[in-house]
Amino acid sequence: MVSRQLVGAVRRACPLLLLAAVLPIALVLLTGSSGARQYTATSSVYVNANTSQDPRELNKSAVYVHRQMGSFAALASTPTVLDPVIDKLGLATSARQLAGRVGVAFEQDGFMISLSATSSSAQGAQRLADAVSTSLATVVEEVSPPRTDGTSSVRARSMGSAVDEILSSRPWTTAITAGALGLLAAITFTLFRFARNDKIGSLDEITEITSAPLVAEPRLRGRHAATTDHEMERLSVTVRGKHHSAGGRVILMADTSAGRRAVDTASWVADQLVASGRTCLVVCAVRTVASTSTQIKPAGNHHMVMTTSEGVSHLVDEHRATHDVVLVARAHGVHSAVRSVAFDGATIVLTVRATTVGTLIGVIKALEAEHIPILGIVAWTARRPSLRSPLSARFHPISRSPRTATR
Repeated sequence: MVSRQLVGAVRRACPLLLLAAVLPIALVLLTGSSGARQYTATSSVYVNANTSQDPRELNKSAVYVHRQMGSFAALASTPTVLDPVIDKLGLATSARQLAGRVGVAFEQDGFMISLSATSSSAQGAQRLADAVSTSLATVVEEVSPPRTDGTSSVRARSMGSAVDEILSSRPWTTAITAGALGLLAAITFTLFRFARNDKIGSLDEITEITSAPLVAEPRLRGRHAATTDHEMERLSVTVRGKHHSAGGRVILMADTSAGRRAVDTASWVADQLVASGRTCLVVCAVRTVASTSTQIKPAGNHHMVMTTSEGVSHLVDEHRATHDVVLVARAHGVHSAVRSVAFDGATIVLTVRATTVGTLIGVIKALEAEHIPILGIVAWTARRPSLRSPLSARFHPISRSPRTATR
């Protein structure tokens, strides 16, 4: 069951998944690299102490040079080294941009600084590597402390360069990687929404929650009212069979959906009762109501009135002796309604992919606590009905037989 729901959720998210995969690919192909060949030239600078042959002085100078190797290597990406390179080669770039094309490393226990430089041509890469190594060697000698004779205490020499040919990442490789990451992110988002979604996703979920029969699945047919009498016949027959000995029938229309769906269903039932020779009143219980809405007004072949939850009991008792009464109550008002009015039965109106499982179970428990029989479930689609007509859908009876509740 869960796997079928998951497949449905993924299928509904197909447009999002497609967009998440295609958009990164398109952006990379439009703005990405051309996949041209690149060349890398490597060079090195050897640094040692410029001192006499005295062993003690030589050892002292060697320790100093070894400790400064990290600082010497860091100079390779500074404007002090790169600005002379730019001037020498006539490059139209800045030291900061050029530093991105120059790599540097040094030996922890040695005296060699390794440099690398990239360019679109082998000659350009070699010239850049040679210029950087020469400039670095010059700067290292300049920043080192001088000896007594005025020469630098450190000697640095460029050791030449070698060129290697490489291929930059092709745009399709980057594009496919970006598309895969985008698709993965969209799938993760879809699974996250599925895990947190408590809404009823299909008619099969309803039959797992309750054994009450699914009597109709209303589907929108534009803005016009449907007048076919044979539709929702199971609900109509069941409602007409619930006769109250003290007067008319009193049916609760428990609304777990949104908008006017429960009112539309109640209007259809009321018209069917009127067609069978009864007089019917539809009562809509709301939180607040204007004084002009408390008047009973004609609505098609029946009458309709609005009232607050506190006025439901008085209004039903006043008219049940002479009318069949259909009370429409939202989910939050069902508990108070069932405690104040003796109903002959109840119909639950819900919307697939809009009504939550918790809301439906809460309404069912409230009805069972007062021993009110559930006559049927009316399951609307998630599309919003038109508010211009009291009945904005054509009702399609569900032929499947109800299953026993599993939870």
